[in-house]
Amino acid sequence: MVQVWRPVRYPVVDPRNYGAKCDGTTDDTAAFTAAIASLGSSARRRIALPPTAEGLLKITSTLQINTRGLVIEGERGSRPAQEGGSQISYTGTGPLFQLDEDNGNPHSDADYDGVQGFTLKGVELRHTAPATALGNGQGNYKAGSYGIRDWRGGDIHLERVRFENFEYGFWGVQSDINRFINVEAFYNNVACYLGPRSDQAMLTGWYAFYNDTVLHLDGVLVTRVRDGQFVGNGTNTLYPIKIGTSWSRGSQGIVFDGTWWEHFQGYNGVVPAFVSIGDGDSVASTDIAFRDNWISCDAQTETRRVTYFVE
Repeated sequence: MVQVWRPVRYPVVDPRNYGAKCDGTTDDTAAFTAAIASLGSSARRRIALPPTAEGLLKITSTLQINTRGLVIEGERGSRPAQEGGSQISYTGTGPLFQLDEDNGNPHSDADYDGVQGFTLKGVELRHTAPATALGNGQGNYKAGSYGIRDWRGGDIHLERVRFENFEYGFWGVQSDINRFINVEAFYNNVACYLGPRSDQAMLTGWYAFYNDTVLHLDGVLVTRVRDGQFVGNGTNTLYPIKIGTSWSRGSQGIVFDGTWWEHFQGYNGVVPAFVSIGDGDSVASTDIAFRDNWISCDAQTETRRVTYFVE
């Protein structure tokens, strides 16, 4: 007798079944929290978000995630109207998603006991409250806001996700072994910050447009950035990519492979460089590799020589 394998049916909930109005004006925070709580602590719990054609979720305060293995999945649409894609509109201060809680211990304690296995797919996260900070004309973001804030967790999977108008799109400390695939970032202060002990990350297929800083790697090991497109980021005083450290080991084993770099001449000055290595720190960052990368300028600036990186 042939045994036929069938996938496991994990619990799936729709926030609308817990009172979410999804009308873009009603506060759906309590309904979303109830939907998360209804799944308990079982492995691979899943929340299905409606496309905007059926409703727009409005969240006004932080969604706290304290259990592992939560999957939130929507339908990918195009910017800016999403054209049927799933979107969460956030109006609060602080994180939209907070993974675990800061226990006050320093990152050097290496107490890797936070929430792991968080997955977000096919969703746009956008801060829609009036901006309180403008990053020299590039980022147009709400000060103090985060799309996702992770403390000592990691094993985070982002796929077909967009961050827009946050001070930090993704922020993580001790957030290691993450996979961020086909992520888009628009008008953020910092699209992605990976802090100390956030090692072994893979960022593939990123598209970043008009962020003050796309990626800040701060005391990390073995991070690979592949097939990204970084367009119009940075200012005349800010670097699109910063590799530095707030920890004595430095940042090591960073690879940029097959990445497109582009900036617009005349828009808020010329970026001093696409990549800053060291970021003004006295601690050395080592083993930084660039492979098969491309640099582009505006047609009007064909004769301008662009600095690739500074150290």
